[in-house]
Amino acid sequence: MTEPLFEEIAHTADLAIEVRGRSQAELFARAGQALFAVMVEIDGVVAREHRTVEASGTNLEELLHAWLSRLLELFCCEGFVACEVAVATISQTHVQAALHGERFERGRHIYIREIKAVTYHDLHVANLDGEWCARVTFDV
Repeated sequence: MTEPLFEEIAHTADLAIEVRGRSQAELFARAGQALFAVMVEIDGVVAREHRTVEASGTNLEELLHAWLSRLLELFCCEGFVACEVAVATISQTHVQAALHGERFERGRHIYIREIKAVTYHDLHVANLDGEWCARVTFDV
């Protein structure tokens, strides 16, 4: 009998979350907070710095992807971790928010896991019976 060329090995390379909010603004704010919370223990983060962040997309799913990708970029490039996210304006194609937090410091902050990217896999945003819901999958 011939040996197989390869063997498939199961691994978990993704982390999926579901987020809910009473409005689109609350949904996007909570999704932003969730992104930081899956990477860093945000209870130890202090609101020392302020950032204004914007993102655009062609629809709500694209907007959520762009929004979370922008926040991930902020963490990866500048080390900024937000403990508070307040969406100032939101439409079907644009979001602007104020972030309060500080730069990540090893030894002072607890790093939980690396998020490599926000994926499009099973990404959706919907209004279900008056409540906004989103599902997002991160590549870890």
